[in-house]
Amino acid sequence: MLNADGKIDFTEELLDIIEGLLQEYERAKGPLDSDLKRGLAVSFVLGTLHCNIDAIWDELAQAPHFAAQHPKIMFEDCEGKTPPIRQEDRERIRNLLTRYGWIKE
Repeated sequence: MLNADGKIDFTEELLDIIEGLLQEYERAKGPLDSDLKRGLAVSFVLGTLHCNIDAIWDELAQAPHFAAQHPKIMFEDCEGKTPPIRQEDRERIRNLLTRYGWIKE
C-alpha cells in the first residue's frame, strides 16, 4: 500500500477484494459464464466500493474538526496539484487486470 517512493497505492488490494467477492458470488450463484458478465460484475463491485468510499467521506465530513470544509473537497484540491497517473502506473494496472483475466491483451 505504501510504496518505497512513498506513494500510496491500493490497486492490488482492491483487485484482491474484487476477485474474492467474485469467487464468493460464483460459489453461491454459479459461474459468470462470459467476459461481459464478469466485466459487469467487476464494474458493479467498483461502483459499490465508490459508493462506500463516498459514504465514509460524507460521514467523516460531519466531524467538528472539518467545520464547513468537506474533506473530499480538500483532497480534490490537493489532487489537482499532483501529477496525473503515470503511464507506467497505467501499464502496471493493465498487467494486473490481465493477470486476473478481466481483460485480454
